[in-house]
Amino acid sequence: MKKKLIKLSAIFLTIVGVSACGSENDKKKSEMEKTPMDEIVLTETKSQPDENFYEAIVAYNKGDKIQCAVLIDKGIQFIAKVQDDADDKGKPVLEKQIIKLSQLSVRLKENKIKSEDEIIMAFENAEKALAGHAIIVTETLVEMDSTEQAIKTTHTAGHYLEQAQKIAKKENKILYQESIDDLKKLGLKTKEDFGKGKKDVIKDLHKIKDKLLAIDDKMEGPVPL
Repeated sequence: MKKKLIKLSAIFLTIVGVSACGSENDKKKSEMEKTPMDEIVLTETKSQPDENFYEAIVAYNKGDKIQCAVLIDKGIQFIAKVQDDADDKGKPVLEKQIIKLSQLSVRLKENKIKSEDEIIMAFENAEKALAGHAIIVTETLVEMDSTEQAIKTTHTAGHYLEQAQKIAKKENKILYQESIDDLKKLGLKTKEDFGKGKKDVIKDLHKIKDKLLAIDDKMEGPVPL
């Protein structure tokens, strides 16, 4: 049990804290990317990989495919760090995206990508996978009565979903919004609310995962949660 607590603490610190480091410029750039969820989300989730992906799209549109690939590789490093600390439920959610993004980076370097659509779809899937992982961690934290940490990881999941929603296909934006709204409601609950209604919280998290699975993804299918 003690070993599980130590492992879970590492996962929690990674998912809400790895991206805390960054320059003042990083903070200014993240201000440009503010979303409604940011009012309650931890500021630590605003650095990576969101900015890497945003800057990669900018680089691609400027014709700099090599820089685009470099920025994707930076995003991969972040996801790999999260994946390293993930449990058996979370690892597959992230591993698939690392493989897809790595393949995308190679194809960019080989000048085989002809449209930004493929890049944007890959970034959407990566953000969705990070959200899915945060939801999985939240479930575990709720089950272990680590309610304060669970509330923080719902904020993290909501942030990543909003990043995915920004670049999603029009028909999927509503589905994302439903999940974001559900996570926001959970994120506004008190520690006492979480503790008293543990079964209801887990049920709500399962519903959110089902909604994410319903999002049609033409490139590679829905992310397994």
